[in-house]
Order: sequence, then structure tokens, then C-alpha cells
Amino acid sequence: ARNKTMSASFFVAMAIAVVGVLSFAVADHVAPATYAATAELAVDGRGRDLSPDEIDEWQRYIAGLVMDPGLIEIASDRMRKRGLVSLARAPELRSRLEQDLTVSSPAPGRLQLELIGEGAGPTRRALDTYVISLVAQSNATKQQRAGGTGSRVQADAAIVDPPLADDRMTYAATFGGGAAGAGLLIGLLAYRRLRAQHTRFEQGVID
Repeated sequence: ARNKTMSASFFVAMAIAVVGVLSFAVADHVAPATYAATAELAVDGRGRDLSPDEIDEWQRYIAGLVMDPGLIEIASDRMRKRGLVSLARAPELRSRLEQDLTVSSPAPGRLQLELIGEGAGPTRRALDTYVISLVAQSNATKQQRAGGTGSRVQADAAIVDPPLADDRMTYAATFGGGAAGAGLLIGLLAYRRLRAQHTRFEQGVID
């Protein structure tokens, strides 16, 4: 009975440790942290100095292109090909951009985009896909602008640390605590059963 109790306690402890590790993975899936990803575009004069008017023209065009329906349609198709199913249709992508995308201009001839979303990987990948689509569409129509200015990626999409919100530890503690409680209960019941068997065995020997 003593050996069985020790073995049972060992396996229960191991189970609790494994569940503790898995609980964080489950929490990351159930309640991923909220991150911000940023990327930056710049005007591309192909090695030639641009006039202030040409830079202003590019600035106005690229800012207006960000929410262009044609661009969103192209970007949503790229999202689908990269496995971002929730953004694989233009209406869903437009809604996400309207809610979570911020556009600013840190300097003339530069455009910064910030996207907020759940999970570092999906958020960075979504912004990267959209930026690539934006640059490609801008360069495809550059002849429509004064001087034919193009666009280039100044800074690739990257996650801004730390996360804006992170409830994973709370969920992990809840899952892990529940699993630990269940494991302890099972261990206690097993111990009590073995203890009762041992008592009956001793009484049988005495009789």
C-alpha cells in the first residue's frame, strides 16, 4: 500500500506539472495577448531628389489609398493566401482596418501604420501583408502622380513590446489551479482508498 501510494503521488505530481505547462499554451490560444505592430513606408524617387510638391502629392495619394476599396480587395486575397482566414474577405478586412489601423506621418515623405490585434504572429503578419499590398498598388499607379513617385518599405512590420493587454497568466492560473485541484482530489481519494484497504488487511491479520 505504501509503494502504491508513493507511485500514485509521483504520477499525480507529474500530471500537475504537465498540466501547468499546457495551461499556458491553452491560455495563449483562448485569450491571446493584444499587441501593436508598426510598419513604415517612404516615398521613392528612384535616386532623384524630389520637390516638396512631389512629396506632398505622394503623401496625399498614399494616405487616400490606405482605405481604397480596390486595395482592400487585393489585400484580402493576399490575406487568404497567407492563412489569415478572418481577413480573407474585403468587408471583414475593411472593418478590421477601420477599427484597429492607425495611420500617421512622422515626417514629410513617410507614412507609419500601426495595427492592433490579438496574438503577435497574426498581427504582424496581417500588417506585413497589407503593407506589401499597399506598396505594390502604389507603384502600379505611380504614373498617375506628378513625377511618377513610387513607394518603398522603410521599416518592415514589427511587434511593439510589451503587449498592450495580456490576460494569459490569469487564464493559465485558472486552468492550472483547476487541474491541480482535480489532481489533488484524485490523489486524496486514492490515498483514502489505499488506507482503508490497509486497515482492513491489518484487521484480517489480527483476527
